[in-house]
Amino acid sequence: MTLRDDKEKKVFQALRRRLGATAVRTDEQTLQRYQTATFATTQRVRAVVLPRSRSQVEWVVAFARTHRLALQPISRGRNHGYGCRVPASSGAVVLDLSRMARIGAYDAELGTIDLEPGVTFGQLTAFLARRKAPHAPAAIGGSPDGSVLGNALDRGIGLGRGGDRAGHTVGLEVVTGGGEVIHTGGAALPGSRTERLHRPGVGPDLTGLFFQSDLGIVTRATVWLEPLLPYRGYLSLLFKPAGLGRVVERLREALAEGALTGAFKITNDFARLVTSYPQWVKELPEHALLPYPMKTDGLWSLDLPIAGTRRDETLARMAWVRRRFAGCAVKTQVVPVTFIGREEQQGFSERDAMGYASLYWRFPNPFPRQFDLNRDRRGAAYHSPMVPLRGADMREAATLFERICKEATFEPLITYNVIDSRCAVLVGRVYWDRGEPGADARAARWHHRLERELADAGFVPYRLGLLQRERLTRLDPPTTRVVQALRRALDPDQVMAPGRYR
Repeated sequence: MTLRDDKEKKVFQALRRRLGATAVRTDEQTLQRYQTATFATTQRVRAVVLPRSRSQVEWVVAFARTHRLALQPISRGRNHGYGCRVPASSGAVVLDLSRMARIGAYDAELGTIDLEPGVTFGQLTAFLARRKAPHAPAAIGGSPDGSVLGNALDRGIGLGRGGDRAGHTVGLEVVTGGGEVIHTGGAALPGSRTERLHRPGVGPDLTGLFFQSDLGIVTRATVWLEPLLPYRGYLSLLFKPAGLGRVVERLREALAEGALTGAFKITNDFARLVTSYPQWVKELPEHALLPYPMKTDGLWSLDLPIAGTRRDETLARMAWVRRRFAGCAVKTQVVPVTFIGREEQQGFSERDAMGYASLYWRFPNPFPRQFDLNRDRRGAAYHSPMVPLRGADMREAATLFERICKEATFEPLITYNVIDSRCAVLVGRVYWDRGEPGADARAARWHHRLERELADAGFVPYRLGLLQRERLTRLDPPTTRVVQALRRALDPDQVMAPGRYR
């Protein structure tokens, strides 16, 4: 054992004495899990630390400053396609907050709930269902094991009125790299009756500093929940790609007028096919032989969930939406308005699980009963640029994405997430079998080319994954200087997530 190895061993022994033997992992099997994503990675993890409380996080940060350890905080590491648990640079200690899974105060009247970062969508849903609560989290397109706060802090987007997750997350409790515990917005005014209800509080609001950020570790926050509406229907408007401009124009007008609210999805033909894959793949005896590229019907879709407190109100809204988009669709798929009981709304539907199950697209074995992306060698990479909510811009970005995918022999899966009347996010993704020789390298080349060409065309990413090479290099110099000054103030020893957003 070298002197350096002996010193490192003593450092982690000290951590174990303070946090407990199971809270500090350095065995190869554990490290390998935290070094593995849904694409090839080269980063190596030094150790994994699993604190149980904010006070333990504070102690770990102070310890890291003393011993010059780089920390990479994660909530659950379920951001498949962006990097999972893997840190942005080698040599980091992963601070896994999954054991911090306490659910705090819930206000059933005003729809607020306090959460720690380890609370999953499944745990929150079960908590609300047990209390027969009049609220539920917005539908998700990923695993129920994903962190509610982790998704919000990366500005994840759901479906429906609560789809703007970041906009529904307030009152952050943060341990900074300097070891201070700060509260943002209304939570900075302890004792106020509105500390969970008013996002900015008074004076400068620091809340936004800690979304997609390496400036601190969020250890608790308040989430605003949307009320359950008992009557629900669903419209999918199917249209030809040439009709995208007309559909977007109608949607933009309805959002600007307030006639439609929430987050909506526009999906290309390949994404529609792959998302529905889990429903029909089980019927195929030899689904590994799917032809490439799969034949589609060539139609895009706009998905519009419709909900209301009364049946007549919901029916009228659905009829209005159909009139508003008349002439835009080749055909319309309708799920009729029905009464949905509270128990059913507070469970995970097949629709919720589809996005996660679609990671098994072209799986060369029988479709598994339980998902394990590492065991099954599933490859996935996402790239998510921002696009103006104009038909011409959205078509240009989609055409560029599709061309690069097809030249790299990937099926182009595109979903536009629309949360306001001005901007959309193109969530572009590809899936592959990591057991196929050369597929990981091909995916990396695809991603780097896509990132460069889309950014050169003015379509820059709204969130960063590990495959992004440019990070924040396109920020203008004055903004870069301000961000760097904030880092020096909040993280003077530069222990927080090196390489993540810098």
